Order: sequence, then C-alpha cells, then structure tokens
Amino acid sequence: MNSAKVTELELELLNGDGDSWLAVARATAPDADEPRGISGPDAVEVHVDLDELLDTPDEDYGAVLTDGLFGPPDELNRLGQFFLTELQLAQRNQRAVRLRVAVGPRAERMHGVRWELLRDLAHRERYLMENSQVFFSRYLDSTDARTASLRSWGSLRALVVVAGWQEQKNLTVKGAAPGATRNVPLTPTAVDDEIARARASLPTRDVIVLGAEGNATVNRVFEALGTGVDVLYLVCHGYIQPRSWVEGFDPDRVARDPDAGDARLVLHNDQGEPVSVRARDFTMRFQGLRKLPRLAVLVSCQSAGDGVSSDRGALAALGPQLAREGVPAVVAMQANVRQATAATFVPKLFQELMQHQVVDMAFAAARQAVRAAPDWWVPVLFTRLRSGRVAYPAGFVTGGDEPWTALIDNIRQGVVTPVLGPRLTAPYVGTHRDIAREWARTFEYPLEPPFDSDLPQVTQYLAKKRGPLFPRNRLRTFVGVRLLKTFPDELKENMPERLEGLDVDVEDERITIERRLIDHPALLDELLSAVVRVRRAAAASGGHESHSVLARLRLPLYLTTQPWSLLPDALREEHELDPTVAYLPWRDDAEWEEIDTADDAELRGTAEDPLVYHLFGHVKYRNSVVLTEDDYFEFLFRGGDNKLTVPRQVRSRIVESSLLLLGFGIDEWPFRVLFRFIRSLPRSRVEGLSNLAVQVDPEESTTRNAQRLRDYLGMQLGSNFDIYWGTAEEFLAELAGRYR
Repeated sequence: MNSAKVTELELELLNGDGDSWLAVARATAPDADEPRGISGPDAVEVHVDLDELLDTPDEDYGAVLTDGLFGPPDELNRLGQFFLTELQLAQRNQRAVRLRVAVGPRAERMHGVRWELLRDLAHRERYLMENSQVFFSRYLDSTDARTASLRSWGSLRALVVVAGWQEQKNLTVKGAAPGATRNVPLTPTAVDDEIARARASLPTRDVIVLGAEGNATVNRVFEALGTGVDVLYLVCHGYIQPRSWVEGFDPDRVARDPDAGDARLVLHNDQGEPVSVRARDFTMRFQGLRKLPRLAVLVSCQSAGDGVSSDRGALAALGPQLAREGVPAVVAMQANVRQATAATFVPKLFQELMQHQVVDMAFAAARQAVRAAPDWWVPVLFTRLRSGRVAYPAGFVTGGDEPWTALIDNIRQGVVTPVLGPRLTAPYVGTHRDIAREWARTFEYPLEPPFDSDLPQVTQYLAKKRGPLFPRNRLRTFVGVRLLKTFPDELKENMPERLEGLDVDVEDERITIERRLIDHPALLDELLSAVVRVRRAAAASGGHESHSVLARLRLPLYLTTQPWSLLPDALREEHELDPTVAYLPWRDDAEWEEIDTADDAELRGTAEDPLVYHLFGHVKYRNSVVLTEDDYFEFLFRGGDNKLTVPRQVRSRIVESSLLLLGFGIDEWPFRVLFRFIRSLPRSRVEGLSNLAVQVDPEESTTRNAQRLRDYLGMQLGSNFDIYWGTAEEFLAELAGRYR
C-alpha cells in the first residue's frame, strides 16, 4: 500500500465523568490540505461505562465498547456516522485508513480500554481490526524534546534483551501486610530460541545481545542503550501489582499500598537470578540517554497494562511510560500473551517492516497473522509518528544506478561543486534543532514547539534579550564544553595549548574554559579539528569521515556554509595540499582576515590547488557567522542588491557546474537562504544545472509524502535534480565505495 493513499482518521477523548465522555474526530484525505471532522465546540458526548467493561467477557467486550462509543447499529450518533462515512469512503477509493486513538489528560481512565476490540461499524459481527487496511495505533503525547533519529533500515543498531531462565524460577513478591511474601513461579523461557528468533527477525547484523549468560541486568541494559540503539527488543516476564498477587493478602492494605497498580518487569540481578524492577524506575533511566530508540518491542506480559485494570495500571505499564518518555513507536502487550502468539507476531512484524518500514502498517499485517489466536488483541502499538515510518530505504528516490553514474562521471571531469551544510558536523556539535531546543529551555524561550527548534529564531530572541554578542559567545562556549565532555579520549592527546591541564567537570575551571573560548575565537575551531583528526585517523582503517571522503574527490572548488575548518584540514591530510581558503564578506563589522574580496584571478581553484569558499562566515572571526534571523535577512538583502562581491571563479562554478548539496535540512534557514542567494547571482542558470544532487535527511517531517517533497524541491531547484534519501554519512559512504 502506497503511503500516499492513506486516509488519516483520529479519535480523541477530551474529558469525562463517570460513564460520559466528550469525543472529537478528524479525517484527512491524502489529497486534502486540511482535515475535516468534529471539533472541540461540537464534541460528541459518548457513554462508555468502564466498570461495565471490566466485567464484560472478551467475546462481548468489543460490542459493548462500540455501542457506547458510536451508538447501536440502527442509532449511530454523530461520531458513529462520521466514522462510518470516512471508512466507507476510504474503501470505495481503495485507500487504507491510519486510525489513531488519543486520550486527553482529563480522560485518562480511557487508557485502560481495549481499543483493539472495536467492532466494524458496517458489520458488527466483525472486528474493525480484522480489516488489513486499517492501521491502528494509540497516541500518547511526550514532552521530551530529544530527537529519535531516523536511519536507513539496513543501518539500524538493535539491542536484544532476553531475561529468562531455561528452568522454572521463583520470584519473591512482597505483600501489603508487614513481612508478607510469597514465591511466585516464573514460566521457563527458551532463552537461546528467543535470541535466535530475534536475530533472525531483526534487519541488521549490528545487534547487542543480553540474557544468554544471565546478564540481562538493568545496568547492562542501559550501558548498551547508551551506545546508541535504534531498536530495543525486550523479552521478559512482567506483571502489575496487585493483580498478580495470590490469595491471602489483606485487601484493605493492598488498597493503601503505594505500589498498588505499579507495573513491574523481571530482569536478572548480578547473580543471574530474577529481580523485580519497577517500570517507572526503568523508564526514568531513559532520561539520561542522549539518543532514544526509535522502536521498542516489548514481548513482556502486561507491558501495556493488564487488560482489566483501571487507568493507573494502564498508564503505569512499561509500554506507555516509554512512549511518554519520547520513544516514538512502542509495541507492548496489554495482558498476558502466549509464547506461541508472540513467536508468530514478532517475526511477521519485522518481516513487514523490512518491506516498507511503516510500523502501523506492519503491525496490522502481524495482527492478521495471529488473528486465529485467542489473544490476538493483546499486542498494542503506541506511536507519535505521523507517517508511521521507523526507518527508510537509503538511496536515490528514482532508484537504479543512473544518478550515481552521472554524478561520478561529472566528479571525474571535475565539474561538480559540493556545497556543505551544517548537518555534516552534527555528530560532533549537534544539529541546529538540538541546540535550539536546549537553549530555548535554558533561556525560557516564549514560543511553543516547533518554533523552539528553530535556531535563527531562538538566537534572535537571545540577541534582543541579552545583546547581539550573546548568541555568538554562547555558540562558542556551548559547543566547546560539549566537545570537551563528549570526546575526552579524542582530546586527551590533542588538547589545544590554551586548555591543557584544565578539567571541564570542575565548575570553576569550566568558567575559565568558557572565558578562554570567548577571548580566543579560534579556540573552538581548534577543539573541533582535534576531535575530528582522531576520528579521521580511526576511519582510515575501515570507515568514512565525511570531509575526508569529499577531499578525496580532488575537486577544484568546495562551497561551505559551515563555520569550521574541517574541509581544509581534510584536504591537507589526504593530499598534503595547502588549499586556498576565502570568505564571502557578507557583513561589514566582522573581523575578516586573510580574505580577498576582489574578483581576483588568484582565486581560481584547481585539483592541485583547491579553493574552499565559506559563504556563512567562520567561527574564528567575530561577528562573521550567519546565526540569527537578522543575519540571514541581511545576507539575503545584500545578495539581492548585488552588494556581495563573489569572485568570478566562484560565481561561474556555482551557475555552470553540477551542485552536490550535503547536510542541509530542506525546511531550515541555511538551505532556503542559500538557494535564494544562488538565484540572485548574475547569469544564474540554476534551471539548467545537470545532475543536481540533493541529500535529504529523511526526518519525520519529510517522509510523509515523497511526491510532495519532490514538488517542493522542484519549486526551489528547478526540474533537473536527483534526491538522495538518507543521511550525509550514508550518501558519502556509498559515494566513496562507488567512486573507488
């Protein structure tokens, strides 16, 4: 199913009291610009008695829920009529339906509902989820600002945790009464079989495995997660207190016990024996991770609730807690799941993901594979991904080798000009969005998401609030301290002289470090160069450092919007060249040095004497970095008025060679301003550029509709361009292999 042919259908529960709840709904057709539906002022009052549902047998549960929510078959309420119309319209147009249920903070008791048992509105004897073209998920909001990176399917890193025992074990469970305990038997787990199944199901060979040696401890799990993991696959016992407690416990004490309704998972202790871990304690440790998994698959009983408890049990479970912590897609179990069901469901889920990487579509197919099982409804999907995409297939959108052939032929002829964007250095200094979000939190930026992730807007606010020098100085101190903390080993032997002997963890010395970074503008550039120099040496033995790959192409001109010296460094180390470095003087009050602003024949650029031309300034020259909104506007105004003197060689290469854009966010300021600047150049022939290649980071905002992305880029770039869908690192690694 083409993701462009999916109708988005959302149901949201706003608030309620007792058995009455207010509901709204939205539907967005694939060709519609705006949703239609039932908005807040026209919210529909629905009647769902949760106490009645708790006592309803599984076979009748869906009918009772559907009648309460949408009305009986012959008396549909407005919500039911809206859903029936949208579902039938999608079916007539051969569209799938991406159905989401969201529960507002004033309706949290509805989290415990088994939404997967909803009945088909047109055929009440059937379950809605029997329809393979209904991609259902539950939406849980998260306040976490960390980005769970989107990577290509083949490059995912996975962590497999199987906390089990080949023989039966007993877990000691504490009761509510003082000193009351009882040993609860744990079903044996075929640990080796589970690990083998996980390895066979996962799409990558880059897998960390815990559990075979009784080492699935909390500390080991988070040591592995700390290395950067895209997929967490967890197999363990789980339960919710006090539902799993045996008879004989005092019910009055249970009601007063602060742990009542608490979710637990059973992992290994240091001796390999079972230990009960609170789900909330486990989840809190995710706050210390720099990178969150994009997908968590929890093959653990009651990891999405126990299927019968109140809202506290449902929300306390591990699955929804991970979703709220910021993991974009979580597969969990809302009751006890049979091993046979999990053994079929999970491999089918990953098999489908390998085909199209869309998690709710894969989940629907996996549900079909276990439809005959009595617990088919137990697996649950929580996701905040609008597109449902957990990964992507790297490569040129058009497919085939033709774009590569044309690009490499042009490189060999020397008629390609790389244009370097800020994301090439994201592994070291962070993305513009990450920096903006952190500064927005630190300095109480007044605008809500997504504006708090726009670096020019955030720095504009800081410039007005703290003065024009503040964001520039903050860039130096923030990135400098991050490098010192993140790459201590790389800097141990390469620390710039001005920082030798200082400990960044000591607050007094941190102040000294920040002052030195401000007083010596070139110091930050030296720090970054030292880190990348070590990484470049390590990559030479079997990896690809981005700037080194570009240096090996031996091209005459490199354009960069980066404020760093990494490309000249790479050219010197790869070829022992001394490249010419020049800067576009977009601002009069910057401390430009070693710069020739004339249209000078010396700035010609050749394979033996390449030219690196900085468009947006350099961190070592005060006031030269294009950073705030005002900076970008001034750059555009001066360029549009032809007040920026661009050397003839640079101008002619820009408008006559094939451009290779790397490391840009297509919806971010550097990309938009760069292309408006190129279009302002005299004799510009952007429309006629041959084999213009654009590497696009396939983030959530750019993966919902590939055709719309192409249309947008067509408006920006003209008609003759190729899109490479993948990270800059993936593009350059493939380019290095093909070029070699």
